[in-house]
Amino acid sequence: MKWPTKEYSRGGIRISWDGAGGVPFNFTLLAKPLIIVLLSKKGGRARLRDDPQDTTLICMNPSFVRMRVPSPTAMNRFSRWIGRPQVTAPMRVKSGDAVRLACDESGRWRGSAVLLYEVDGWTVFEDQSGELGGLLPRRWQSLAEKDDLIFAGYNDSIPYGELVVIQNGIVVRAFLDDENDGAARRDEGRLPQEALEPIKTWIDVASLVDEDPILRQAPDHGLLWIHASVRDGAGEGT
Repeated sequence: MKWPTKEYSRGGIRISWDGAGGVPFNFTLLAKPLIIVLLSKKGGRARLRDDPQDTTLICMNPSFVRMRVPSPTAMNRFSRWIGRPQVTAPMRVKSGDAVRLACDESGRWRGSAVLLYEVDGWTVFEDQSGELGGLLPRRWQSLAEKDDLIFAGYNDSIPYGELVVIQNGIVVRAFLDDENDGAARRDEGRLPQEALEPIKTWIDVASLVDEDPILRQAPDHGLLWIHASVRDGAGEGT
């Protein structure tokens, strides 16, 4: 799928890019130099910064998966499920440093990166590099096994939003809205709360992500874990 050409302007910075993997083909600095890290198509995070020591995210396109199992169980299961070599072992980092540490000196992702932590019985994997989006619900089902799992993410520059809800190993909701690919739309199942607030577009998914009660309790530190990227020719897992 080809992305449309996009342009982003903020605080004296203008960047334009095409659909080739989120790599900028032109940027204009109207003020001072900066370092650019761009996200992949679905989910992940992007950051514009003018100070290498500044870890503030000023542009976020979040996605996450969370499982209602203890973190050791979740990590063992995730490792088998993703099915790619480990680039770095899990290392404890400040949450705000995760993007910087997940990139090399040129600003490119070192691989498929997640930041993980545990909150209220849920193990959360925040997708830093955007490689967890667009998977079929049955792939998430294989990760959930017989447990509860939620995957959700959005990207307001595409625009795109995706939600998969699994309860006791059964997919009860699968939704995908990509404004640039109507054929990819998925709208299966319903959640109880949709009687009052139905999920119709990517904007509804974005609201769920932004208001997620578990993510709102995210700790200041987590484990940064990087596996080989499918973009580097690694397999898709099992």
